[in-house]
Amino acid sequence: MGHSLVGGPPGLPSSLRTVRPGGTLVYRYRQRPGLPPVSVTRFDTDAAHAALPPDHRHAHDFFVLLYVEQGAGSVTVDGAERSLRTGDLHVVSPGQTVGVGAATEIARGRAWSVAFTPDAVPALTSVSPLAWMHHPLLALFAADGPPVRIAGPDRANWSAWLADLAEELADPARLGTHEAVAALLTRLLVAAARLAPSARPRRTRSSSGSSRRSKRRSAGRSPPPMSPAHSATPLGISRPCSAGAPAAPCSNGSPSGA
Repeated sequence: MGHSLVGGPPGLPSSLRTVRPGGTLVYRYRQRPGLPPVSVTRFDTDAAHAALPPDHRHAHDFFVLLYVEQGAGSVTVDGAERSLRTGDLHVVSPGQTVGVGAATEIARGRAWSVAFTPDAVPALTSVSPLAWMHHPLLALFAADGPPVRIAGPDRANWSAWLADLAEELADPARLGTHEAVAALLTRLLVAAARLAPSARPRRTRSSSGSSRRSKRRSAGRSPPPMSPAHSATPLGISRPCSAGAPAAPCSNGSPSGA
């Protein structure tokens, strides 16, 4: 599964920033003149990827979203192995260490990769970097868990959205490219966030079921007999006097003091 930057030569999205102790390479996003900080890479041939070492450990200071159209091989993220299965959606946050598995296995797959910085998303431009991971659009990144599976009927949509994003980035001089790229990236992030564990609805006890149980309980009970006094008081009607009743205020319909 070789890689090529759609709309430009390979290698443009990032450049070496530093090397961590232990040899892990850390890349920073390389801003391209006239384009928003978004890059789309299409993995579909085995030419370029075959040159990578079996364990090309690296990290970066930008976000990466990887959609697997045809799975093969695996990668590691912070030491945890992730199989690249068809329909999987992987996310990698800034600073996480990525390791590539055997190139011969990965070369058999097909995938799309989107690299971006938060300032490419209008909803995130006014958010402090300290709060990025708490924003709903990045919910799947904040989950820091295994990949999620795109449902079969939705996979064609993901491929189409990514192809549209690549097409917009391929012609930066076209009218409205920045707006279209921002809209398409936001659409992808919304769809990804809806797959996050925090966005899944929780099951609750049915209120209708509770109501039915309450009705069944009350149906077996007969209400206690209600005396005229009980029924009259809530309605504001004076209690009638009766012979032998204890001394208490009552009315027989006569005016007070008569």
